Amino acid sequence: MDAYNLASINTEIALAAFNRDELKRSLLMRTAERGERFLGIGMSEPMELNGVEIIISDHEKLVAVYPYRDAERSKVSEMTRNLLILVCWVPGIDEKVLTEAGRGALDLVTRFCGGEGRVG
Repeated sequence: MDAYNLASINTEIALAAFNRDELKRSLLMRTAERGERFLGIGMSEPMELNGVEIIISDHEKLVAVYPYRDAERSKVSEMTRNLLILVCWVPGIDEKVLTEAGRGALDLVTRFCGGEGRVG
């Protein structure tokens, strides 16, 4: 599903998307612990993290090395029915720009993939 990637390209804001049904409770962004293992989309073996990467986890496992690699277990596919799009604030980016990036992603996803959604 590339609709949210198109929104990321259009706005120049890094976005992440996850299959909401595969997430366990809320997400947390943190620095990886040295030796943590991460299985990204398309990887045959997990990679060992150095402890300097910014990662996103749910309450059980890592779901992304932010902003460039999402996990195999929470990846978005044609079978995904509930999507979570993550827009992260970074210094120097106005909150209005981030809100518009989220709205743009929601618009493209619903236009090309169907469904309904909300920003918030």
